[in-house]
Amino acid sequence: MAKSKAPTTPPPEQPAHESAAAETASPAPPAQGGDAPSSHLLVATLALLAVGVGVAVYLVRHKLHVLLDPGYLSSCNLGGAINCDKVNMSGMSELFGLPISLYAVPTYLAQIYLVATAMRSGKAGGVDAATGQRAIDIVAGLGLLTSAFSLYLALYSSVKVEAYCLYCISLYVVNFGSTALAIAAGPRTVATTVSRCAALIKSFEQPVFTSILVAFIGLGVAWLGYDHTKEKMENEYKAKLDHMFATGGAAPAEIAKAAEPAGQGAAAAPSAPSAAPAAVVDNSECGKTYGVLTKEDGWTIFNPCFDQEDLRDAVGPKDAKVTVVKYSDFECPYCKYLAMTMEPVKAKYKDKVRFIMKHFPMNPTCNRYMQGYDKHPNACNAHAAGLCAGRQNKFWDMHDKLYANQPNLDPAANRKAAEELGLDMAKYDECIKDPSIWQKFNKDIDAAIRAGINGAPRTYINGMLVTGSATTQILEYMVQKALEDPRPAWVRFEQDKQKAAQQAPRPDGSQMIAAKTAKGSFFIDPYEASMAKDGRAVSLPDVEPAMASWTEADEACKKAGKRLCTEEEWVSACSGVPAVDNNNNSQFADDDVEGNMYPYGTFYAAGNCVDQEDKYKGKYQKTGSKPQCRTTSGVFDLAGNIGEWSGTTKETAGLMGGHNNSGERAACNQRSASFGIGNRNQTTGFRCCADSNVQQKAAADEVKSADTNLVGKPCPHFTAKDTNGTVIDADGFKGKVTLINFFASWCGPCKKEFPELINLAKEHKAKGFQVISIGVDREEGRSLEFAKGFETPWGVINDPESELMGKFNVYSMPATFIVDRKGVIQFYDTGFKPEEQLQKLRDAITKLL
Repeated sequence: MAKSKAPTTPPPEQPAHESAAAETASPAPPAQGGDAPSSHLLVATLALLAVGVGVAVYLVRHKLHVLLDPGYLSSCNLGGAINCDKVNMSGMSELFGLPISLYAVPTYLAQIYLVATAMRSGKAGGVDAATGQRAIDIVAGLGLLTSAFSLYLALYSSVKVEAYCLYCISLYVVNFGSTALAIAAGPRTVATTVSRCAALIKSFEQPVFTSILVAFIGLGVAWLGYDHTKEKMENEYKAKLDHMFATGGAAPAEIAKAAEPAGQGAAAAPSAPSAAPAAVVDNSECGKTYGVLTKEDGWTIFNPCFDQEDLRDAVGPKDAKVTVVKYSDFECPYCKYLAMTMEPVKAKYKDKVRFIMKHFPMNPTCNRYMQGYDKHPNACNAHAAGLCAGRQNKFWDMHDKLYANQPNLDPAANRKAAEELGLDMAKYDECIKDPSIWQKFNKDIDAAIRAGINGAPRTYINGMLVTGSATTQILEYMVQKALEDPRPAWVRFEQDKQKAAQQAPRPDGSQMIAAKTAKGSFFIDPYEASMAKDGRAVSLPDVEPAMASWTEADEACKKAGKRLCTEEEWVSACSGVPAVDNNNNSQFADDDVEGNMYPYGTFYAAGNCVDQEDKYKGKYQKTGSKPQCRTTSGVFDLAGNIGEWSGTTKETAGLMGGHNNSGERAACNQRSASFGIGNRNQTTGFRCCADSNVQQKAAADEVKSADTNLVGKPCPHFTAKDTNGTVIDADGFKGKVTLINFFASWCGPCKKEFPELINLAKEHKAKGFQVISIGVDREEGRSLEFAKGFETPWGVINDPESELMGKFNVYSMPATFIVDRKGVIQFYDTGFKPEEQLQKLRDAITKLL
């Protein structure tokens, strides 16, 4: 992960770093009753170490996000050399298979324990002064080790990675700062620190043993927490993969052809050293795209084509039922990670699965798609070296060498790698100049462009797109799923369309659908609920689904003689089999799904449900509008379109199934509880369940339309107390121009907008302008701390249950409304890009003033 972590806690057989100085040639610590370490220095040391724990935990989570979420954007990626993601993919980001920052947690915890011990020395109930002095000596000794390790990591980051991580640098500061403070509080000099710690290795006096115990307990807890978080995130990513598999399948060797746009390995070059690439394996269908064209990643299904170079250097049987194609760049750190995690999968399935690499060097010299974006200056040279090694049957050996040498991939380094592999250097030098190398690049890049790929890595498994890098466990899961259903993705796509066309007519909604949990039978509405004008829930096709909070949904189902579905019922109906609470936490959507991952089947099919809409402009569609988005029992739209409230109590409330822009996360195991039960917008709806078949008859003209646009309407009424104790009443807005801003502490654009709002408030205060800030964090203190960080001159309203969010139909952060002097909303905007939206905001305020 990040390279700025503290080193691992020393094992028991090396306790010297934590033992007190013995009576040797080294200076001894003060005897009992001697001068105690400075309390002010100890408090400062404790504070720094506590910050270190927080940053280390963040970096562990950042590592997991980088690995498991291709769409994740770090707040630390500021452009140029400031790139936490690149650092977190470097060779020094892991140790023994764990993020290096994970080891910082037990190290800091042990130091915190030791500082606390020193602070209690000489006090009633505390340790004696000598033990307290030994404790701070150990802190200083460990600090010297962590500081030395930080220097090494900083050098590695600068020379090898050529990028820097601000959060890693903050850990360097913690290490240097806490070390300096500990030395000042105790040993006074580095030499004294070293000599005392050397003596402690021999004496092993307390608190050496206890601090080692604290460290190992801390490591165990951190490890368990890491595994739990990783498993949860991997399960979420597996849902994405199942999504992709829904349209992907095995590509028989005879059908395969062109290279993919962004994968993880290098394709092999033609056999003849100077010959042009061999003719493509003929297949009239290869090169076609299917499914959905996504803006970020390209087509979700692509029937790849392979030439003779690809087939010659492929790993695995020629007649394999599953083919894995990766598009890669040898200078790409994410591609390096994918190569590393894919290697065990390749070894495990080499007798069943075929692995092929396609070239996507991100350099305009050999990739016209990268014009104006010279991201990897040595990528072309590296890929040429890989192809030329392939012509001497050493492609995968060179593949491994190039990734190991990253980022030192200049022509000289690549030639040295070729020599180390024992290549015929005369042939290698001739090959590097061969125009056929560039022709091969063009073919692979042309195929990538057809597939809509614009970066690396990308992987296709039997034609189904898998974005980004992935852990070994996830790749194994993906390959195994493909082996279980080896139909090529494009074949499955066409068969699913035919199957949908042959399905029974849609029900009229008057009858509920029978389903089962492990507890027994229940009934569920076939469609998402709509709201009748009398406030009851109705289930009808071809009408707008209701937009509702949990409270509104609960009330509407009860008015219809039904109830909200429990989470167990909802997941069971979606997956087709009774759901199981595998981890016994009373939730059913955070486990592996026992039946189908999606209402329509095991694998995700982009576009089967309403799940590909634009994040900001997209909206739900009418109920039952997607004929393929149904279970075999006839329940529609359980995935995508609009999230569905479940839970018969406030404590069990959650939104199920994703919504109109959830993509592959619109699945049977998708549950969200990010906001409170008052959350209400174009992504929050519901459907009802019952213990018996509650029949209903309703007409489309009975359905109440859900209007999400508040501009031109009176400001919703609310009364709330801010953090200064001031009561804010919306009725009091009349006579003033009021800007209402919804924000969250985790929202990046909010951090950019908040200072501008403070400036606007100061600028226009005398003209009758005011700002009302509403924080939506579930933990109320976070919103207040966020506002304090900007020295906000007004109080903040906390909205942990999202009740005010629901009144204003807020969906994304930040959300900004401007209310005129008559109490009518005249302006609404969401998100904040200063260069695009600040002037628009200023103009709106000025006009109303």
